[in-house]
Amino acid sequence: MADGSRNPYKRSTLLLILLLSETRSSSGDVIPVELSVFLPMTGHRLIGKYIWPAAKLAADKVNDDVTFLPDHELRLSFYDTACDEGRAFVNLVGVFRSRRAIHGIIGPGCDAVCDPFGILASNLGIPLVSWGCHDITLSDKIRYSTVARTVATRRNTMYVIFALLRHFRWQRIGILFVAHGKWAKLAGSLRKSFQELNGGFVRDIHTIHAGMSGMSNNDRKTRWAMLGHIVLHLRILILCMGAGDVRDMILSAKRQNLLTGEYIFIIVDFKAESMYGIKTWMGDDGRDDEAIEAFQGVLNIRMTKPEGDDYRQFEAEVIGALNNSEDNNGTRYDSSTLLLDSHAGNLHDAVLLYAHALRKALSRGYDVNDGRHVASFLFNNTFEGKSGNVSIDQFGDNIPSLGVQIYEGKAFKTIAFYSYQQDRIVAKNNVTVIFPGALVYRKIKFELEVNSEQLWRIKPDELTISKLNYNKGVAVCLTKITEDTVVFNREMRLALKQDVLSNDDVRISDDFKLSFSMDICKGMEYLHKSSVEHHGRLKSSNCVIDNRWTCMITDYGIDNLRRKSQWTDDQYWSLLWTAPELLRLSIPPPGGSKAGDVYSYGIILQEIAIRDRAYGMITDIEPKEIIDLVKTSQSPLYRPRVGDATCPSYMVALMEKCWQEVADDRPTFADVKSDLKAANNNKRFNILDNMIQMMEQYANHLEDIVYERTQLLEDEKKKTDQPIAEDLKLGRVIHPKNYDKSTVYFSDVVGFANLASQSTPLEIVDLLNDLYTTFDNIIDSYDVYKVETTDDAYMVVSGVPIVNGNTHAAQVASLALDTLSSVTSFRINHMPDTKLRLRIGIHSALRIHLSKSTSDLLEEIGGYDIERRGEIEVKGKGKLTTYWLLGKEDFVKPLPEYC
Repeated sequence: MADGSRNPYKRSTLLLILLLSETRSSSGDVIPVELSVFLPMTGHRLIGKYIWPAAKLAADKVNDDVTFLPDHELRLSFYDTACDEGRAFVNLVGVFRSRRAIHGIIGPGCDAVCDPFGILASNLGIPLVSWGCHDITLSDKIRYSTVARTVATRRNTMYVIFALLRHFRWQRIGILFVAHGKWAKLAGSLRKSFQELNGGFVRDIHTIHAGMSGMSNNDRKTRWAMLGHIVLHLRILILCMGAGDVRDMILSAKRQNLLTGEYIFIIVDFKAESMYGIKTWMGDDGRDDEAIEAFQGVLNIRMTKPEGDDYRQFEAEVIGALNNSEDNNGTRYDSSTLLLDSHAGNLHDAVLLYAHALRKALSRGYDVNDGRHVASFLFNNTFEGKSGNVSIDQFGDNIPSLGVQIYEGKAFKTIAFYSYQQDRIVAKNNVTVIFPGALVYRKIKFELEVNSEQLWRIKPDELTISKLNYNKGVAVCLTKITEDTVVFNREMRLALKQDVLSNDDVRISDDFKLSFSMDICKGMEYLHKSSVEHHGRLKSSNCVIDNRWTCMITDYGIDNLRRKSQWTDDQYWSLLWTAPELLRLSIPPPGGSKAGDVYSYGIILQEIAIRDRAYGMITDIEPKEIIDLVKTSQSPLYRPRVGDATCPSYMVALMEKCWQEVADDRPTFADVKSDLKAANNNKRFNILDNMIQMMEQYANHLEDIVYERTQLLEDEKKKTDQPIAEDLKLGRVIHPKNYDKSTVYFSDVVGFANLASQSTPLEIVDLLNDLYTTFDNIIDSYDVYKVETTDDAYMVVSGVPIVNGNTHAAQVASLALDTLSSVTSFRINHMPDTKLRLRIGIHSALRIHLSKSTSDLLEEIGGYDIERRGEIEVKGKGKLTTYWLLGKEDFVKPLPEYC
């Protein structure tokens, strides 16, 4: 558009600013929040007719929760865009002329309308959340400062395409696109990116102007001839065009017998259902059945719908709202006649995103009219929506779930997902992709190549992959291998982190630490010089030791084995080795960087030097807080705290070099190797001498361990009940006895669950071991018998098995005071500032304790002698009324006398 006559939004900017300044919110107890929702209700794309209730459902959800936006109410007004720039602008001007306040804009959903709406909204300071605009240009926050969106950008689509090509190792690529609007932009971006690869995995590029829908028969014949010529030179075709053109192109390919499996067609954002809102193949030419057959196996890259009852319920609510609307002209819809477009979830979440931003703005003292401040809270926002996890980055772009789909049967089926963190395709389990002609690709072509090498394949029963566990000192494992193909090179004996650094029974000298450091350095130097170039996931858990005690690097360049990896709640632990410049990226490169590997190596040096986990000396903050501090570049830089007192000075100096904030200031692994050689006085690293020295130290250490274990065994023998032990030695039968005069002691740790959640399993074991050792030493001074210890619970009894008259109560009472006193000086090693609190209970004689619900049931049944005990404090329940069960009618068996 070259002039103002063809740019209505430019001519109207001043008018809209003047009209906006005159709008006011209506008064009342509830402050109205006016949202203008723009949808295509007419024109060639009727999606708005079928998804509009999703916006209302979101607004109702917010309004029904009085705590979400207190004293505010979302009010929606719907307007048609017809996916036409002029029509949409006329309706927008009409809103301002009506003096209706506009606190936010939801939409539009067509790229042709998004650009002018985005510019105006940003200039007027109105938050705009689009549910359907994919154009990359909207990520420019200088030009579109108040714009966010809940859909994938074309950049996201490109990521998936590149990952898919790498996944299958496809190399001869062609692009066919409609020379119009968003498709031309996407094709241009793809072509530019392909060319920048400079002979990478894409070898042939052919860009074809496929034409517009609605062409004449002669034009269509020309297109068919063009397609037949293209396939003489390439095998993979990416179709950047609308659904109607895609249908025509696939039917053309079928007519030319190109759907035999030799050629692969990749389509983008194909959604047949969105054309008319019903289950249709958009055809009125009698070829729908042929089209369905032709589409079997075509790969479609698109946002995926959530799977589960919650989303199905959402779809049912949208369809129900359509049936109950006043302007549906009597049309009745149900799930068998309407395929709800996935943008319904994006529209719902667009309203929720605005509500979340407004909520944050209100909590910071702004009001609904502070549009620019409200818009600022649209960014860096995360919440769970109907479209899945909504994660808005600093550019206002969503990072949605994108997948690869095939048309199977009568519906699109997702066969794989795109992982942003790893920049690769993650195939769903047990998925076979069948392309037209029954040519089968099982997940990746590499697996087919491996399967063809029969001579060196290893049988499944010859291969064991497991994580070791220990039972009574013996290493055991139980593993189910579900992979069809596994690639490996040699047996690894030990894991550096778990089996060496974290194992106190293995003593390693400074020479061994230096050897491990050099081994990892040499491995990384080789990796950086190879075609792999960098690791990207270097950490101590990816370092293993073979049977020659050589430390080796694993977990690089094996995407097929890592495809089941998923981010979990403890993902921040995995990020402790990641360089700060990579942490700051919303979508970091999957392979990391060479400088990033050097930073990771520095963290491993800290683990080797002090034999503690990464940042192990920092116990007062969570890993997420550590990551946030590392990402900041404030001085002093946040790094592990290691001093010369805990490790050699050369190691500290080398760590600090590797931890430099500026990536270019970090050494290369060649530099690191030189420093390590200098630390070893330029002598060769003789692993044999180190092994002999370590074996001598280990032999001496084993003697110490044997002595300690023997002493522990003797101590346990002393705790065994002597009368029973003597009877067992003599072969006597042990008869059960009834003790009616005894006192039971029970104690547990107050807040143990919360304490455990802040500790590692090993730290909890150490804590309980120290606590029980303290208690065991105390009970030696009393006439008591330890019954059991379960988790943090400790149970002792007096008067059993040796009867001690009435002194059992005094023995346990004194014991209780003694144990309670001991915790005042008890120290939790990994939480030295936390005081341990003990809860103790004592009871003598026999009683049957009832809850109120049990008592009520027995009263209803009748015949039971029940006595009200009164209110007591019950752990986790507060004060509850309880009862004693004293007896029952016609129950003649003897009962003990109650104290």
